[in-house]
Amino acid sequence: MWLSRHFFLVGFCLVSASCGYQPIYGRSGSANHLEANVSIEAPSDRAGYVLYHQLNKRLKDADDGEYKLSFDISETSSRAAIGENGRAHRALLEGFATYDLSRSRDDKTVISGRVQGFTGYSTLATSVASDASSRDATQRLMTMLADKIIYELFFAADRGDFETSSQ
Repeated sequence: MWLSRHFFLVGFCLVSASCGYQPIYGRSGSANHLEANVSIEAPSDRAGYVLYHQLNKRLKDADDGEYKLSFDISETSSRAAIGENGRAHRALLEGFATYDLSRSRDDKTVISGRVQGFTGYSTLATSVASDASSRDATQRLMTMLADKIIYELFFAADRGDFETSSQ
């Protein structure tokens, strides 16, 4: 049985290598040119700052970048897990982010889109703890939205949806 697993693993590696598999991330990845080449819009509120910070961790904001990334966030909160007394035990936080990546030289949109996500938090604790839970949920939601934006930008780069200055 161990031998069959070994052959399967070797076969998988050979098939992956022969199909032209190439990672998006890394030094030779197709999205490598986005790092430190995107100017990210300054945030205007706490949620925007958290999203900006997460995008900056991956793209490394550049004031003189070849591309400009702007985004708009909307959040909605709703009650969930309502008890017999009518009090909500949890809150559901849903968020949407629209983004637009454009070239700096002519403001032409390269890629734009909309991502969404949701998370929840407990509202049963004291007001201080509930407030902390709410802030933590916003942090998780913005991290999720930033990851989705990054994935879409990197996949677009991998597909060749926009040219680079080196081409």
